[in-house]
Formats: sequence, C-alpha cells, structure tokens
Amino acid sequence: MQRKTSDYYEAEIRKLYPEVHLLQAYCDADPEDTETAKELEQKKATLRAYRDKWAQRKPVKVFVANNEGLPNTSEELGYPTEPMKQYDAKKWPYYQVGDYQAYVDGVGWYPVCRERKTLADLYATLMDRDHRKNLYEEHGRFSVDPRYKKDGIFRFDLECTEKDFFEYLPPWPKQCRFCEVKRVKTESGDYWCPRSHELFPSKENEPDFRCHNGFKERSRDPVDIKRIRTTQHTIIRQCHELGMQIVWRGSREAAYGAYRSGVEEWLKLNYVSLLRLEEINEEAFLKERLALAEEDVRAAKCSLKMLFVEVLEVDV
Repeated sequence: MQRKTSDYYEAEIRKLYPEVHLLQAYCDADPEDTETAKELEQKKATLRAYRDKWAQRKPVKVFVANNEGLPNTSEELGYPTEPMKQYDAKKWPYYQVGDYQAYVDGVGWYPVCRERKTLADLYATLMDRDHRKNLYEEHGRFSVDPRYKKDGIFRFDLECTEKDFFEYLPPWPKQCRFCEVKRVKTESGDYWCPRSHELFPSKENEPDFRCHNGFKERSRDPVDIKRIRTTQHTIIRQCHELGMQIVWRGSREAAYGAYRSGVEEWLKLNYVSLLRLEEINEEAFLKERLALAEEDVRAAKCSLKMLFVEVLEVDV
C-alpha cells in the first residue's frame, strides 16, 4: 500500500474544514441538537488526524551553517540537510544567521532561527568579549532578516542544563613559576611563550609547556568564582532582554529531537493560517451570500413584474 503524502492530507483538510465550520455554526445556533453535535465531534477528530499526518509528512529542508562544529545530521533531525547558501544580491538575498534554518515546502520559513551550543561552546561564546560581540551582531542581522521579521524567534538550543552552565569552570592554562606569564594559544593550536619567545606544539589533550621548569596549576579563589558567576548571570539577562530565547535541553539527543517536533508542532498549531483556510472559507461564504442575494433580487424583480401586470389589467 502506497504511503499517502502531505498533499493528500492537505486536500482532505481543505474539503473537511468548511464542513466543520458549518456544523459549528449549526451547533451554536441550536445547542439542543445532539445529533449535529455528535457529527461535529467526529469530523473534528478526523480533521485533527489529517492535520497531524499533514504536519508529519510535509517536506522540510534544513540549512546548516558552514562553520557549525559537529553539526546535526539529517538522520538525527529527520529532515534532509544542506549547507547554508552565501549571500548574493541576485541569487540568495539572505545573510547567514544562526546554525540551523528550516524551509517548509509550499509554506515558507520556519520562524525559529536555531543556535546550537554545547556547554563549552556556550561558555566561550558568552564569556569571551569578542565572541559575544559577534553573537550580538548576528542577532542584529536576524532582527532585520525578512524571513523572521514577523514572528521570528532567535533560539539558543543548549545541549546542557542551566545548572551545568552556572557550575562550569574552564581550566586555567598552566603557568610558569619563573615567568608567571600565561601561554598564548595561536591559530594553529600551538602555544607561544612571551618570555622565552618560543613556540611549543600542543599535544592532543594537554599542551606541553617546557619553556622553563616548574609549572603549577593556578587555582581559582572565591572572589574570582563570584566574579565569573555574576558575569554569567548578567550576560544571560542581557540575552533575554535582547529577545533571545534560551532553552536548556540537557543533551544533544534532546536538542535535535525537540527541533523536529518543534517544526511539526508549529505546523499543527498554525495550519489554518498557513493553508489560508479562513480566507478561503470566508471567500466561499461571501460567494454563497452573494449568490443568495442575487437570487433574492431576481425573485423581487419577478414579483414586481407580476404586480405591475396585475395593476395594468385592473386599469384596463
């Protein structure tokens, strides 16, 4: 048996919606009509089932940012993915915004611009001044993007909990007892010693500091920790004030699972406006009223004509 497509369910919705609308009007006019009320509930249940199937099978394509580290796959998201296109005034009039953008075939852009973050990535983005500046600039591009201007949401989809974030402390770089200068990490990933002017390649997990002997781990004192916590709370508050939506998913699996279900839920909640059912139903209603009015006019003209003939016969 061939699987029914979203187009099939859309056609069924378009046929059933005006029937439900009409039955609802009858029930509102006569609350005692139990038979009509029963029929209305049955058709409503059928309409909901069609709507859910339509939302589940609607073709969706997800565009993924080119600089996204460990991006969600099409298998994880349940939708085909492809790299985000670069801005081109003639071919693609949109700038890159967020990490994931979804386009629903025949409907338009899903109004949630998704920014995916792991715990370490979130900390680095918010707590580093330059990275935070880039984030705010990206949110500025989002706010003027025509795809999101009406009901758009800039959402942080976080693969950690709020508790994880506010308890997280990245390790300090090791320091030399002699020069007391932090190692500087270069673009290549190696480390530069400003005291000895030497470059030291980093290992897979831990940089190898050997510019001098006698390295020590720098500990964090309570004052330093308090400063970090205050900064974290301040920046999270700023993000909320800018209109960013922050959602603590707790894990990668929960984050990508919620993304697909979010697209489907948006389609279900907004199917009437997305399919323009009210406009079409209103148009059909107006056409019906117009036809009835024209019929009344024709009947009135006929009555006037007959009355005119009777008057003439009386005069004669």
